[in-house]
Amino acid sequence: MKPTCAKGKRARVVRAEGGFPVRFPHAAGIDVGSREHFVAGPPRSDGKANVRSFGTTTRELEDLADWLKEQGV
Repeated sequence: MKPTCAKGKRARVVRAEGGFPVRFPHAAGIDVGSREHFVAGPPRSDGKANVRSFGTTTRELEDLADWLKEQGV
């Protein structure tokens, strides 16, 4: 399966830290916990991991949503 972007354009496949190909560059992964959420966004331009942690209060979840928007997710 070839990765695609909006409007049918082909996605640019980059390598994340560790050499794994990034198939869906506008996706994120979230490890949901009762006190803290760890969020992995798209790789940074230098190829390094882009991971942040957020708390679970309403304000912190709003910050998480804002950060994901900033990352293009």
